[in-house]
Amino acid sequence: MTAALRFPNGDEIFLDHAGIFVPEFEASAAALERLGFRLTPLAIHESALTPGAPLTRLGTANRCAMLREGYLEMLGPLGDTPMARHVRRRLARYAGLHLIAFSACDPERWHALLTARGLRPDPVARIQRPTPTPAGPQVVRGSIVRPPVDSWPEARVQTVFHETPEIMWPAAYLGHANGAEALTSMLIVVEDVASAADRFAALTDRKAVVEGRRRRIALDRGSLLLVEASEASTLLPGLLVPALPFCAAIAIRSDTGASAAHFERSNVPYAKTPDGLRIEASHGLGATFVFHDGASVWGAG
Repeated sequence: MTAALRFPNGDEIFLDHAGIFVPEFEASAAALERLGFRLTPLAIHESALTPGAPLTRLGTANRCAMLREGYLEMLGPLGDTPMARHVRRRLARYAGLHLIAFSACDPERWHALLTARGLRPDPVARIQRPTPTPAGPQVVRGSIVRPPVDSWPEARVQTVFHETPEIMWPAAYLGHANGAEALTSMLIVVEDVASAADRFAALTDRKAVVEGRRRRIALDRGSLLLVEASEASTLLPGLLVPALPFCAAIAIRSDTGASAAHFERSNVPYAKTPDGLRIEASHGLGATFVFHDGASVWGAG
């Protein structure tokens, strides 16, 4: 029996989604579909930041691969707005992973925590926006707490608070030909591991655990692993680092038998590694993918 979807309770914090920034949508979507992801329809981001306010176009759009735990977002710019310009600035550094989103329960608590730790979060954003679903357009509601979008060097980081998860995760989009089930980890390459880990620890209210030259932040679901470039090359031999900092890779828990079968049917090159099945960044829109059977990768216990 398939386990029910679960969302944060109490003081829990989850790895909610990872965002790949892309310059266009058609070929980018085809690349993810070739990897075996079923994507939601294109959604142009419109939002009312206060209940009842008119919808405003934010200048971005996305398609998503919704997993039973978390999801993968493909996001690109539209037009000339502050958010579109932010996405293009990130893309000018490299195409690939540029967004790390967590999820939690209490936006006011998290906003106060980030404020107390000197992270200068923007005011809590109350969002409501239409999104396409198999039953037609429905309204997604929630909140976002984040530092200013260009203030965090590794990625755009934010914590989201879902009020309508049943709309975000419709059952029709949860099955993937590659057997993907959960977003479990992200590998981030930085110059100063200790400093970056301290900032992420403050952001998530979780400790950064020292593992030799690595720092791991284990959340209540999912984790972050921060490493220097030389250590990243040990974990992912042959990895090309286009710039620092660099969100290099994501780990996806899957039925790896189904994953391998799909990759072979679709002529997707992959490598078998001790951590799982590795898809190179050239096939992953700039992100390396590791599909694995277990709960964790990259040396986690």
